[in-house]
Amino acid sequence: MPIEFRCTHCDRLLRTPDGTSGKEAKCPQCGAIVKIPEQAQQASAPPPVPEPSPHVETGNPYQSPSTTMMAARPQGEMRRGFHPARIEFSDVLSRTWQIFKANLWPCVGVAAFLLAISYGEAIGFAIFTGGRRQTLPESLFSLAFGVVQFWLTLGLMTYFLKTARGEPAEFVDLFSAGPFLLRAMGISIIFGILVLIGFILLVVPGVIIMMMLSPSWLVLIDRNVGVVEALSMSREATNGNKLTLSGLYIVIMFASSFIILFTCGLGLFFVQPFVLLLFCVCYLAMTGQSTADQASAR
Repeated sequence: MPIEFRCTHCDRLLRTPDGTSGKEAKCPQCGAIVKIPEQAQQASAPPPVPEPSPHVETGNPYQSPSTTMMAARPQGEMRRGFHPARIEFSDVLSRTWQIFKANLWPCVGVAAFLLAISYGEAIGFAIFTGGRRQTLPESLFSLAFGVVQFWLTLGLMTYFLKTARGEPAEFVDLFSAGPFLLRAMGISIIFGILVLIGFILLVVPGVIIMMMLSPSWLVLIDRNVGVVEALSMSREATNGNKLTLSGLYIVIMFASSFIILFTCGLGLFFVQPFVLLLFCVCYLAMTGQSTADQASAR
């Protein structure tokens, strides 16, 4: 009879073959080494769950049935918190695609709203100035609109974070990022300075810093922490994941460019929300939290 137990670090349900009690197994979700309990201790374990997918061999004979899918959980139960874990390239892409398909038009709609505001302002301002040099009032207006756009972008990230998690996301979420605005601006300033220094020294350090601190805004929105703590937690979450993140960003960049060019720009209305959703799914996976495709109920 298989032995079922939960990882003491990320609470993932693990299943090992009979006769493995007392040995050690590596959790495929967070990478922690846990001791397999004795069979007699399984009385407190939850009832068996259906196999999510055929077993995939990854070199660990004591892992749970799949490294790309979490075991089924009770209806409506979701994991929150901050438990850094390793992510897999194909896993986050697959999970993002499933969530995107289930929320296609709401995601496209809110992203298109922000795109329309951005392009509308740019075109209107270009027509108003007529290509001449901006006056001081016009420059101040442009700066103020940039702040508003940044605020709306944070709201858009809030919307997609809820969607990725499987929580109800509403249009009003676009206007809910006010409490985070100043701290997000502080993160942006520090982020920009560090990345610039990295690129000045060598290109590679700049890329590493970009990957390391890229989830900082999502950490801020999700955990409601200070600027320094958001940057520190971002570094902790991306530890061991920077190479995977780089691969994802490179693939998405080339694929997005091809789609946008092939569709004469119309693909942007679908590419942008997918990329934002992917970014949120990566963050939740890196911090050991549930995503919408893993929740039995929304």
